[in-house]
Amino acid sequence: MKLYPLVLIILFVAIDAFAATSTRPIISKKEAKAVLKSIDNACGDTWCEGEYGFSFNDFSCITVNGDRADCTLRFTMSTVVEIQHEFRTQTTVRKENTVSCEITNLRRESIVKKASNGSTTYTEHLFKKISDCIASLEEHLQNN
Repeated sequence: MKLYPLVLIILFVAIDAFAATSTRPIISKKEAKAVLKSIDNACGDTWCEGEYGFSFNDFSCITVNGDRADCTLRFTMSTVVEIQHEFRTQTTVRKENTVSCEITNLRRESIVKKASNGSTTYTEHLFKKISDCIASLEEHLQNN
């Protein structure tokens, strides 16, 4: 009977250790939705001015190491391609690529912040990481 309390203590410690290292959201679904909307709103003044159209589908983050997270932005990049045929005829084709940006090893404070109007938005750090990823994807798609 004396081992029973010890077994329970060991079990609780093991469960607590597992919970601390399991993958769970570092930001809420509401915050992720707000960040996605903010990214979509910024698009018109940034990436969307180029030759690609963007449709942002999902933004999520999971905790991978205590207070660090890996985040994924999933979106579709589209462009219009004109194909020249014989006899001066032309076909316009919309080309779509579903892609994602994987941004790793982020702290919560480098993902979300409160805007001056009180809404949740992305941080400058996250915006830079996304911009770098999109530039890389554009370059890759142009070369293929």
